[in-house]
Amino acid sequence: MIPRQFFEHRPNLRCYCQWCAQRGERKGFYKLRDGPVDWFFCNDAHALEWLEYRHKTPGINAVLKLTPDDRRVVLGGRTIEEYVSVQLSQQGVGHAHPGDGERADGLRDVDRVEVSVQEDAQLPPETLFLGGGRGGGAGGV
Repeated sequence: MIPRQFFEHRPNLRCYCQWCAQRGERKGFYKLRDGPVDWFFCNDAHALEWLEYRHKTPGINAVLKLTPDDRRVVLGGRTIEEYVSVQLSQQGVGHAHPGDGERADGLRDVDRVEVSVQEDAQLPPETLFLGGGRGGGAGGV
């Protein structure tokens, strides 16, 4: 017979920050829910950093997925901020500076976009929007 202790559910009460890998009790961490997954961070600033950089380069993504022990080996005494900075400079991706119109992904924020449209451009027949085509049904509602 299997001992009862293996059937009892014991919740994991400890976790680590996904950004800096600091360990601690889960109740003292900031929780970010991303779909069905809960991510834990020391504070909201680390959550924002993680959200911004987790998909910038494959190298950064791979390191952020590592456990604290494995990450310590890969970083070799550097902080995650130093590692991210080196990775971005090697990839040619710059850091965003608020207010200069440049984003971290190299694109430029634009407030207004003008698109030219031909004067003789025609819209599709109204019946396409009102359900008057095949399939019947009450149109327009």
